[in-house]
Amino acid sequence: MTSFLNTLFSKETPEQRELAARTTTVEALQTQVAQRELDLATLRGELQSFKTMYYQRVGGLYRERDDLEAEVAQLLASLEPTDAARLTAAQQAAEQAQATQDEINEAASHSEAAPFKPSDELKSAYRLAAKMMHPDRGVSDDDRVYRNEMMAKVNVAYERMDLNAISHLVNEFHAEANIGGGIGRELVMLIRQEAALKDRLTAIDAKIAAQQSDELSKLKAYCEASAADDTHPLNTLSASLQSEINALNTRVLELRQIADDMQAQRQAQVMAGQTPTPTEQDLQNASGVHIHRTDRGDFVRSKSELVVANVLHALGLEYHYERKIEGRNTGGKMLPDFVFISSKDELFVWEHLGMLDKPEYRERWDIKRRWYEDNGFVQGVNFFVSRDESDGSLDSQVIRKIALLVKAML
Repeated sequence: MTSFLNTLFSKETPEQRELAARTTTVEALQTQVAQRELDLATLRGELQSFKTMYYQRVGGLYRERDDLEAEVAQLLASLEPTDAARLTAAQQAAEQAQATQDEINEAASHSEAAPFKPSDELKSAYRLAAKMMHPDRGVSDDDRVYRNEMMAKVNVAYERMDLNAISHLVNEFHAEANIGGGIGRELVMLIRQEAALKDRLTAIDAKIAAQQSDELSKLKAYCEASAADDTHPLNTLSASLQSEINALNTRVLELRQIADDMQAQRQAQVMAGQTPTPTEQDLQNASGVHIHRTDRGDFVRSKSELVVANVLHALGLEYHYERKIEGRNTGGKMLPDFVFISSKDELFVWEHLGMLDKPEYRERWDIKRRWYEDNGFVQGVNFFVSRDESDGSLDSQVIRKIALLVKAML
């Protein structure tokens, strides 16, 4: 009798059986999601490591090639300044060269990264952390936000192969998943977790498939399939890029000679009185392409100069773009970006510096700066300088402040 009663009253209810089954399903899904999160994080880390190596091997060659292509396009445009197609091609080539430089800069931020080879212990720690902290296990909005923040930290630590950091995050984690409220409440929460985990699995699989199908991943797989170093695809690519660079260097020299010959012919015509004498324009056409149109209608070289010109125009400042000035003490000529003439016929100049990160540009600027100083131009008095930031950005508020100072000086 006692055995019968024990069996009768200890029998699980349908709700309890469903709760146990759901719990088992959710735990299995949590383990599966944690593994797939690990797979995705590992794939991303490996691709970043390969990307860093890739840019170290061929990034400089790509940059040199794109810079030369931009120079060729600019030279062609300067030879035919009224050809809209060449002007457009020059602008596009310059933008491509800048995009390549930006990619190399981004890759350089990971230049010290070690090859991504996570240990089994690190992988196990990641799986544990992902299973414990995954946002899909959250029971409230605040809980999910907290879990998202913690998982982001875990991902960073994993990419850095920092086992201690993951261990610290696991110890720090305090879940708020006290669902309470009886079996009914627990069942509802488990059903929701199961659905969220299945959705997450689908999303992770889609991300992994996308990563594996992109060009970088295909190149990585192709390179890894090449066993012999002397036939490594990056060696072949390097040789191909170097061949392009050699051809472009030859083309640049040819175009420079054509441009020099045309300029010499132009100057001879000017001296012989066979053409009007807009010598400033002659100098401009010889030194580069002007493709950016200002609010006032001028054409300037760079987008930064475009910003400066538009600020000056908005403030009602009369400026001369690249007006030729002659040295008062040392002789020689200069084409400042912007020239102002005061009511007393005094000259004020403004130079904008756009590529100080390039050594040859800095050297040219040092020569120009000394020329200005030797000829009586004092910075902040009748000599003003603005510049792009190291990341290529430009603050128009800074430009406005300088322009207001120039206006006050005039």
